[in-house]
Amino acid sequence: MNYKKLTPFIVCYALLSLQTSNARALPLIDGNFNTVEWAEHYTDSNGVVGPGVGGQAYDAERLGLYFDNSHVDFGLQTGFDLALGRNYGNLHFNPGDIAINVDGDSFYEYAIDFSVAGASVVYTLVDMTKAGATWTAPYYAQHASAGPFDATYAAADIVGTFSGAYGNFAPGQRIADNVVNANANLLYSNVIEGSFDLALLSLYTGGPMTMHWTMQCGNDVITRTSEQTPVPEPATMFLFGTGLVGFAGLARKKIMK
Repeated sequence: MNYKKLTPFIVCYALLSLQTSNARALPLIDGNFNTVEWAEHYTDSNGVVGPGVGGQAYDAERLGLYFDNSHVDFGLQTGFDLALGRNYGNLHFNPGDIAINVDGDSFYEYAIDFSVAGASVVYTLVDMTKAGATWTAPYYAQHASAGPFDATYAAADIVGTFSGAYGNFAPGQRIADNVVNANANLLYSNVIEGSFDLALLSLYTGGPMTMHWTMQCGNDVITRTSEQTPVPEPATMFLFGTGLVGFAGLARKKIMK
């Protein structure tokens, strides 16, 4: 066998293998915050804000954010009941909306409003820069620094809707603590996950983006800032590698002439 003839193809195959080996599998949108799937694209709880009321040490547990050139994937794990909210004495507090900052300033340009129904979640993506959209701050004044809580908006402010997955898990899968409380909500961690088209974020022009979540009381908050640029998709890498192989073939023909 003439290995010299095969050299261009071997080199191109090696380059392709190197590129695709660095490609990361997308997380499954299944309502289970699997830290292996999320790899390095998630953050653990920031800790307690203010007095830290709430029954468990960390109501906000994990927040994942991963995006490539076509889609944005996200996941939230929390001890706060994302379907029903939670009662604190005679007060009832709701889960907040997920906020997205796409340009690195101090304002969150998008909101992901959500509604849990069984094992599924319906998401509404909102442009918060529109005139009819506003962020409602957390209930307690001392927790105002927690940032966005609830998006108020008009139908014209909605840029897209999509669905995702919801799940809740026993304390063994919680990262913070295993507090046993009379309120059954505190015995479980709640997870929501979703994915949407990056093109819906028309205000995004490149670079990192940040997700943020807190609940109505604002006592816990969690944020995640993404990688600097979108990661090329495996399909894009495949096309790149195919192009290299084709180029090597043309070069080989020229040499043989």
